[in-house]
Amino acid sequence: MNPKNDRQIITNTLMLIMKRFYFSIFTTIACIGLLTFSIYQLNDLHKTAKTRQAYVSDLAYANNIRFGLLNVDHWKTALSEIIVKKIDELEFDQNLYQTMQVQVENALYDLIKQIEQYLNKDKKEGNWLTQAFKSVAYELVFDGNQFKKQVPHWAAEVVKSIASNSNKEQLKAFILGKFNEFMDDTSAPESIDIQTLLSQKYGFENYEECVAFLENEAMNLKTNAWKSTWIIVASIFLIFILWFATPSDYRNAGHYFTTFFSVIVLLLGGLLTPMIDIDVRIAEVNFELLGESIVFINQVLFFESKSIFDVVEILLRDGDMQTIAVGCLVFTFSIVFPALKLAASALAYPFPAWVNKNPIANFFALKSGKWSMADVMVIAIFMSYIGFSSLLGNQMGTLGGIKGFNVLSTHEHTSLQMGFFLFTSFCLSGMAFAYVVSHRFKQKGIGIDSGKSEKVQ
Repeated sequence: MNPKNDRQIITNTLMLIMKRFYFSIFTTIACIGLLTFSIYQLNDLHKTAKTRQAYVSDLAYANNIRFGLLNVDHWKTALSEIIVKKIDELEFDQNLYQTMQVQVENALYDLIKQIEQYLNKDKKEGNWLTQAFKSVAYELVFDGNQFKKQVPHWAAEVVKSIASNSNKEQLKAFILGKFNEFMDDTSAPESIDIQTLLSQKYGFENYEECVAFLENEAMNLKTNAWKSTWIIVASIFLIFILWFATPSDYRNAGHYFTTFFSVIVLLLGGLLTPMIDIDVRIAEVNFELLGESIVFINQVLFFESKSIFDVVEILLRDGDMQTIAVGCLVFTFSIVFPALKLAASALAYPFPAWVNKNPIANFFALKSGKWSMADVMVIAIFMSYIGFSSLLGNQMGTLGGIKGFNVLSTHEHTSLQMGFFLFTSFCLSGMAFAYVVSHRFKQKGIGIDSGKSEKVQ
């Protein structure tokens, strides 16, 4: 043997080992760093999404139709403003003066005529002395012809008094008083000043400022939430890229479990962040009343911003038997099934032989891959949509029972949210991780299809 060649072989072997070691350490540290960063982003996303969910839910609640189009107090305010405006716009022109004066004159002439008839009848009652006394007294006190000459002057003074600003204010107060009495009799048993409650909740004195703050914050939080979502997806994608880019002899437990936990990150993101915002509202109702326009905008009929976990909780807690059955399906296919598959996959690295022999662990770690996880995603999302539709149908059914109310709903505000894309990414990464698990079995020489421990030829 040539000592020089032996030293060269040993040197090359050591260099290869060191290269493999450093490359493995580098990729492992990179994967752990990306996983840590994605976990941090998931925590930030969860807080941001929850805060935004509270803001948009409060805004939707404040714009709910029962505080607007179906609110008695709102109508009372709108009609009061119209009545006040109509009284203020009342102008006594020459034609109106003449019409009112003629009517007042006719009323005064009728009054004088009735007094004359009464006095003439009363003068004929009693003895001759009483009749003579009444005749002289009535002629001195009441001169019908003289009163009739004064009627045009009196009528003009009456019309002038009615048209004065002071009497107009009294007329306004009288009409509004009667109107308020009527509206008080028709008020709802519970009157909620939602604008004041919302302003006090967020520390604002002005409702418009509170709404502007919530809308601006909700938009900023939405932008940050989407940013965190795509950062998480990109980080998990890079982890899998590093796993596939690392030669099979260089892979270690660090590579395996970083891919494992990255799938869990996507699952948690898909379950805990809102999947869909269902926003059904009347965009605008505009009609004329007494020549004045009454407008209602953004009248929310139904709004929900929920994650899959929230949907399951609502369906199981508040639903009937059919809704509970849907909730159980959502829970099974979107939470239980993925959790069991991940648990079996975690055991596949340290105990591949046991997982292969155990029928339940073998099914979830290996055989469940035949579902391709896409079916699980479709079922979970479809059932979530059915659950929301069931709740929406109940809400719309309540509105449909209102006589004479025409519901013109718009759906353009409904949109998919971060949870949908994270859950979709989880399903795709689940398929990729299934390949990682099968590769681990091949490393240990365990045949996947046969279910028995046998060396791969």
